[in-house]
Amino acid sequence: MKEQQNKNIVETLKNIIISIVNELVMNPNQVKIHTSQTQALIIYEIETAKDDLKFVIGEKGVTIQAIRNIARAIAKKNKKNVQVEVIQP
Repeated sequence: MKEQQNKNIVETLKNIIISIVNELVMNPNQVKIHTSQTQALIIYEIETAKDDLKFVIGEKGVTIQAIRNIARAIAKKNKKNVQVEVIQP
């Protein structure tokens, strides 16, 4: 049961991040989210087209920080820790 619940939160957060990022970028078909996990942490790495990085990061990092805050709030509700990073192509 606990393993299934953990899988659900990992997938739920991934889908939320994909939805947000797809709305921000010009090339949503090139958005990829890589997920890895340790015992204490779920890590999401956002990969986009080079030209779309500026939309995901935002001015002074405000946009990526907002995405991180949303992910952390959802993860915290489910007693998980989460890290969201952007991979440069």
